[in-house]
Amino acid sequence: MIKGDGGMVTFVKLRNFKSFGKIEFDLKKTMKKAKNFVAIYGENGSGKTNFIESIRLLVINIMAYMNYCNLPQFRENISKNSELNKKISLEDIKNLIKQIQGNDFNEELKNSRMRDCNEPTELEYGFRYIGNDEKEHDAVYKISFIDHIISEELRCWTGKQSGIMFNVKSDENGNISCKFNRNMIKNKVLYDEIKEIIQQFWGKFSLLSILFNIVASKNKKYSNDNCSIHLIDFLHAITAINVMSKGISTQTYYQHGISGMLFELNKGNIPESELDNLIRSEKVLCQLLTQTYSDIKFVEYEITRIDDRYIEYTLMLDKMIAGKVRRISIDEESFGTNQLLQVLAPLISSLNGMTVFIDEIDTGIHDILCRNIIDAIRENITGQLIITTHHTAPLKYLDPCEAYIIDIDCVGNKEAVCLSQFGLQKTHNPSDMYMSGKFGGVPIMDPIDTDMVIEAINMTDEEMSINRNEVMKLLEEQNEKTSEDDYNEE
Repeated sequence: MIKGDGGMVTFVKLRNFKSFGKIEFDLKKTMKKAKNFVAIYGENGSGKTNFIESIRLLVINIMAYMNYCNLPQFRENISKNSELNKKISLEDIKNLIKQIQGNDFNEELKNSRMRDCNEPTELEYGFRYIGNDEKEHDAVYKISFIDHIISEELRCWTGKQSGIMFNVKSDENGNISCKFNRNMIKNKVLYDEIKEIIQQFWGKFSLLSILFNIVASKNKKYSNDNCSIHLIDFLHAITAINVMSKGISTQTYYQHGISGMLFELNKGNIPESELDNLIRSEKVLCQLLTQTYSDIKFVEYEITRIDDRYIEYTLMLDKMIAGKVRRISIDEESFGTNQLLQVLAPLISSLNGMTVFIDEIDTGIHDILCRNIIDAIRENITGQLIITTHHTAPLKYLDPCEAYIIDIDCVGNKEAVCLSQFGLQKTHNPSDMYMSGKFGGVPIMDPIDTDMVIEAINMTDEEMSINRNEVMKLLEEQNEKTSEDDYNEE
């Protein structure tokens, strides 16, 4: 079994990925140390979410083959546990199955491509992690794809030096060539098994994902005896990544419980074996929420047994309302409080050695509350916390090396610029300077002419008729083209 050891991300290079033609995020504090905390700023549409999505794609990549292999067992468990099914809608079950199907990863690859681009998409990730020898090592993982993977390489510590652990690529005819470090797989039977899986599945799944599944599904002794300990060290490191993007948390299978907290803090279903995580979460939330909100006096989970294995839980708050402490469920609380609960679990994970990426951490959360939480977390991070935000107040107290701006030039090229490059002095106010456009990364626009907007709303019948005719002509041309394409296909 693999357990996360807290590898840190030192850089991310993206090429032809979503809205990025070419960009690099250098997250190194020194040549030998990664930054524990980073806040990324930029105007709407600058690519902050796409950067976080590049990390989410890495996590999905790691888990893809394991999810594919576990799909039959997942379906069997769902069908067996009829009582639990009553608590999960059919749509939820369909979505869960879709998320873990192998084809879903290929859809992720297609959706990650830059529009109207004929060149491959290339992703490169740098890591720093502690190996079995208790020394720090660097690793670089590269993957290139179109609608499927076309090349992949891992460089990491191989024993005496850093070198290629594996390199796999395919030519235009689909022929696959592999290069392995000679010590990567010591057992010939296992080596032949991996080679066979590559021939069947590589391109649809990565070799990184295949190796992760093999090591994670074997017992520790078998893995250590038959696989390179340096490969296992790297796989340990990359399992400690948690990504929250578009309100959805994505993490590897073995992260669940690393921080000792529930995956969903507001409500959900858990096996009874995770009761300790529920108790710990309850104690943590009671401390945090009663200190953060003056009107919340107590917090606890209301639990109900579903069957002999599963427990349903809902967070309840004792809250001062109109001069009296009243008990309400988390469903009755504000969007902002629910949003805060969504980000608390990954935030706490960063205090426990995990690498956490959160997109737009300030969504729905009051500026002062957001600042206080970030300030409290930031000084005690043992892992890594990287956020995107529009909240500028933290710029006043962040170290300039912790703040990045995604700047866009006049032709749409983007650059991730660290504020430490601007030579800021103690007398400078980074927040005001950012808002005034000194660092880039803010919207530059002319005043909005509302008269023109009103004029568009109040179009005359004649103007509307002209525009309607143009639209109908365009639709007719599209119908003719579709009919012609269908005829050619037949």
